[in-house]
Amino acid sequence: MSSDQAQPDKTRPSVLSLYVVYHPKCKLAEELAGKLYEWFRLGYQTGDTGSVSVPFWIRSELNTQGGLKPDIRFDDASLNIVILLASHEMVLDSAWRKALLELQAEVASRQPPTPDRDAAAAPAANDQPTTRIELLPTVLDDSFYNLTPIYENHNPLRLTDLTTEQQVGVLRRGVLEMTARTLQARQEKPGAASEMRVFLSHAKKDGKEIAEKLRDGIRQFGQLIPWYDANDLAISQGWAKTLNTATDSTTAGMIAVVTDAYPTRPWCRKELQTARTPKEYPEESKQQVPGPRVFALQPVVAVMELGGTWTRGLATLEGVPRVGWSETNPLQAIEGIVDRLVLEMMLHHVRRQTALNMAARAQDPHTLFLTWVPDGWTLAQLAKLVSPSTTTGTSPPLTLVYPGVELSPAEKDDLDIQLRLFGSQTRLLSFQEWEELPPGQPAASDAEATQAPRPKLLIALSAGGNATELASQGLRTEHVDEAMVRIVMRVLSAGHRVAFGGTFNNPDHPLTQKMVDTTLRWANLKDQTGDRDKSSRYLNDPSLWPVVNYSAYPYYNDLKPTQEAKWIGLCDIRRVEPEGVIAEEDRKIESKILNVRRDLAKLNADSLSKMREVSTDASHLRIVWGGKIAKAMGWMPGIFEEVGCSLQHRKPILILGALGGCARLIADFLGTKGSDWPKQLSLESCADSSRDAWLTAAERKEHDARFARYAQLLMDYRDQLHNGQSTINNVSVDLLLSALKPDLGTSSLLSHVEQFIEQVAQSQAS
Repeated sequence: MSSDQAQPDKTRPSVLSLYVVYHPKCKLAEELAGKLYEWFRLGYQTGDTGSVSVPFWIRSELNTQGGLKPDIRFDDASLNIVILLASHEMVLDSAWRKALLELQAEVASRQPPTPDRDAAAAPAANDQPTTRIELLPTVLDDSFYNLTPIYENHNPLRLTDLTTEQQVGVLRRGVLEMTARTLQARQEKPGAASEMRVFLSHAKKDGKEIAEKLRDGIRQFGQLIPWYDANDLAISQGWAKTLNTATDSTTAGMIAVVTDAYPTRPWCRKELQTARTPKEYPEESKQQVPGPRVFALQPVVAVMELGGTWTRGLATLEGVPRVGWSETNPLQAIEGIVDRLVLEMMLHHVRRQTALNMAARAQDPHTLFLTWVPDGWTLAQLAKLVSPSTTTGTSPPLTLVYPGVELSPAEKDDLDIQLRLFGSQTRLLSFQEWEELPPGQPAASDAEATQAPRPKLLIALSAGGNATELASQGLRTEHVDEAMVRIVMRVLSAGHRVAFGGTFNNPDHPLTQKMVDTTLRWANLKDQTGDRDKSSRYLNDPSLWPVVNYSAYPYYNDLKPTQEAKWIGLCDIRRVEPEGVIAEEDRKIESKILNVRRDLAKLNADSLSKMREVSTDASHLRIVWGGKIAKAMGWMPGIFEEVGCSLQHRKPILILGALGGCARLIADFLGTKGSDWPKQLSLESCADSSRDAWLTAAERKEHDARFARYAQLLMDYRDQLHNGQSTINNVSVDLLLSALKPDLGTSSLLSHVEQFIEQVAQSQAS
């Protein structure tokens, strides 16, 4: 989830949205869509969570009218890139052929202007750009060429006769270049060059060979135009002019070839420093008085090739994406370097336009919008550019707003010295945090933001989902998992603790790895510091650890002691066994046996129900989103059971409807007074004849009664939401109802989460 990932915000169009359209029966297309998600949601995948990526949606279903499900809301973004993964399944399916031709007709009806007109009509910085759609057909099978109207009007990417790895690279690069080129053409001044030129900064002593390979390889892999002095500097042209050209708006990005000699060469250092020095954008908007201003950096990536010579690092490389050079496989290395550079170019344009749009709406005049995630060196350079009148103690404090989500507490601490250059009360806010500020309210300084001590809450989070069920909402399971990471950041950075079930029994699960990485970066570490006795108490008191993982029988046996030991001080594993007696020989079994031992599958379902009861009783509140509807492992859909437990225990619960799944069904039911009970929510949806055969009549009756009890609690809760009362469990009813909406953007969604936690914390404190 990026700063606008959960669902597009209707009232505030984003700069860019990506849609991938494919037939549900094409497994290759589904795999390629997943690879694209990994790339364009780069911050989520790599842990670079301070960065920003772009909204990414899928369309793999048709509605009853024969159109894509859900509809593509083109007006929610200024630029929409629709990637059509055309397979033989799609061509054979008459309903899909009709849907694709309708899509092509809609794109044609919004025919984009020609490049000349596009540049001439480029919107002013404060104007809202017009909607544009680019359709990128991608040929997975030659039958695509039978779709003549699409083929004739849109030059396709051709992925036939390539390995899967090659297909991923060609597709990724094609989408990147189309997007970056279109954004650049829309944002530059009229008459500016539309080509994407790349400057190769290198030391001639030991970097020339790599620079030449990069130059030649870039020409093979993409439509970029590489250049550096040996081939492109005119005779008698001075270095100063070359340096200016290397960093002006006609050069889309820079690759720094960092070798042993690079830090010792004054001109190399100057090239990198110039590229990494903030520049106000647009230049003609520089103001003599304080006001919202936008500063940008040139996109830069670094290729590292260090030998056996001792050398020193460069402060200017802080915050620059870096990768090692591979001499054994240079073409593959160049391919990755090109892709990452073009991604940085694309994000540069997205961030810049986003910053300009935000600056146009800013009501606090002492706000600087940045197009990069700040680091110490760039902040120090920015401080030199800001008018001295804005940094005096008598001036109002500055707010620096940067792309993406919030930095971790440790990362903010690292920037404290540089922030003081702007004034003692300077605030750092992410795009996300700035969007969440109430209209007209300036960002509070650190001193003003200090609150009365709040109790440390244990916050239960419940999510998950089925890929097929989520697809009907244009989502993938990665969207749901990314929301988990983003919410965990907020919970931990506020000093609270997280409780959830699942995934940690599998250390190799991608979500487990993301959760561990996020916890290490965002957990409040103050409880671990201080004297030795305090540190000892922390290690031996799991109630202080940031994460509690409830693990049901027999899944907790999948977690090896060697792995659990690595999480001491980080995660408290709480094993939950079912009621009744487990045979001694069955106590140590791992979950894989459940496919064979259906009697143990019954015990697993019992354990899941108990786990939900135990975690609800132990936590102060619960937040739910996503979740499976059919064929969940328990006796009933897990999100439904956890909502029922929370209502029964009278615990505050926040249900987010924007991320599909079971939570969406419940949100739709609760959001409208008098709506019918969702047919999908039933005991039958999770029935398993081979497992259920082990139920006694009394147990079956108890499950029926418990489901009916939870259903009635939901009906009663809906009545409470709509009967005019102002709060439920000390939480605003308006907030609870608003969270149910299916079209909440991420800024709004996370704002709801923070307000919900804060209201519960206030009630606990009183």
